[in-house]
Amino acid sequence: MFLYSALHDIPQDLRYLIGGTVNTVLMMVSLWMATTSFKHAYSTSTIYTVINLSMIPIGHAVSSLIVFGWPQKYIQNLCINAPIGLAGTFLGSILTELLDRIGFDSACYKVLSSLSILEESAEAGNMFTSILVMIITGLWAYILSNLVNGSSKEETKKQKKKAKGDKEL
Repeated sequence: MFLYSALHDIPQDLRYLIGGTVNTVLMMVSLWMATTSFKHAYSTSTIYTVINLSMIPIGHAVSSLIVFGWPQKYIQNLCINAPIGLAGTFLGSILTELLDRIGFDSACYKVLSSLSILEESAEAGNMFTSILVMIITGLWAYILSNLVNGSSKEETKKQKKKAKGDKEL
């Protein structure tokens, strides 16, 4: 893929950060739109779960394009990576419900308003819950994705030697 080969000289951890940023922005915008539209009909954990499940194939495609390179057998690779997303969705749903029950966002707004950093709003939403859940599930996905998709150090050295040899030709 052209995009991945153009990004090949950028370290993989930085590419992961770029892909993660794209995925997070897509997820946050989708989650905000869904929460705004459906918060009166469904619980925040249900909305989170549906949006996160729909983001699994999208996030995998973005990660494949930017971070790891497009796999030869895409569907097989998606199936290998799907459990990471499913487990992350499960973890995120539980955390979202827990944080919603304990009033995490209200507590954050109260603390920030007492410090005169942010005004407390009647329509507070779930911004702080979403951010915390994204951080936790993002770390989860980062660690497991690198275990599943990352190449060994020896393979990376071989790829760099090959790339260097190709450039010299």
